[in-house]
Amino acid sequence: MATLIAPITFSPGLDAEALRKAFQGWGTDEKTVIAILGHRNVHQRQQIRKVYEEIYQEDLIKRLESELSGDFERAVYRWMLEPADRDAVLANVAIKNGSKGYHVIVEIACVLSADEVSQ
Repeated sequence: MATLIAPITFSPGLDAEALRKAFQGWGTDEKTVIAILGHRNVHQRQQIRKVYEEIYQEDLIKRLESELSGDFERAVYRWMLEPADRDAVLANVAIKNGSKGYHVIVEIACVLSADEVSQ
């Protein structure tokens, strides 16, 4: 099992700039996207998103969606969401998939408290 080591210093501005550089040119530097977002917690990713929007006047999630594709795009998109929003997206996709996706709803309901489910 791999262990991720989070950096001691965190700068959302530097991360936003590095992500912008990863988007430039032909193709996207996916390793940089993973290296930055994979070593941040949900609150840090939200700070990066906010700073990115302040600096470049565009939503980071929309930029990621335009730069990435397939399963990787979906994974990074869900990575960027708050836990409650991510659960809502997963439940929505599961409902649209019909009987194949109900295990996702059961898992969400089992993991969350009654108050968290009702929110």
